[in-house]
Amino acid sequence: MDKCRHILTRGNKTIGQVVTDMIHIGGSPVLVFEWIILESGPEIPAPGATVALDPHHLRRRKFEAANYHYNLPVADPRKMT
Repeated sequence: MDKCRHILTRGNKTIGQVVTDMIHIGGSPVLVFEWIILESGPEIPAPGATVALDPHHLRRRKFEAANYHYNLPVADPRKMT
């Protein structure tokens, strides 16, 4: 699985640089903020909270914990508690 480094925002605040799991769905890059286990079927994690990325702003880079960098801020899709 790929890892992507990007700026994370939540509400009107910038949280900072984070590393998030990244998968491809239909050839398009998608960040996965939360994995869930579906109630039916095998216990294979499925993407829960996701954000689709614009591939024009995604670059392959070598970081210690990530192999991609996204140039735009990404809003956290999870509900604020």
